[in-house]
Amino acid sequence: MDDTGRDAERGRRATAAFDAAQILFDDAGSDPGRAHDLVVVIVLAREGLAALDRDGAPSPPCFVNPLHGPADRRRRIRAVDGDGRRRVCAACADAPHDRLKSLTLRIPHPGGRVPHHALRGPWIDVEYGARSSLARQVLTHLEVES
Repeated sequence: MDDTGRDAERGRRATAAFDAAQILFDDAGSDPGRAHDLVVVIVLAREGLAALDRDGAPSPPCFVNPLHGPADRRRRIRAVDGDGRRRVCAACADAPHDRLKSLTLRIPHPGGRVPHHALRGPWIDVEYGARSSLARQVLTHLEVES
């Protein structure tokens, strides 16, 4: 692919990520029950910036804490859907197992904060973009795109 084609693809990825982030942000509003959606907004915004900064597919975020940023390693993580090798950032990959609990993003939920991956839903199903496009998942979930 030539530079023009790569630039166009990067632009499409960035636009899709930014559009999905804006639509999800507008949909979630200030509803405290939608904190998990706001994490996805941040992940999408970062994905859009990454698309503008470099070529290639976007790196999915750390499964332990999506706000840690890009994940370039794998580690066995216990989640609601069972144990599995998930993409994690370097800090989480190297952390002792007993420290992972304190590194895990916890989301406000009725009854207290829970690990983000204990919540079922489309963001976990695609592992924040590790399994398929997060922007596409958001737009489909919000019935903006099918």
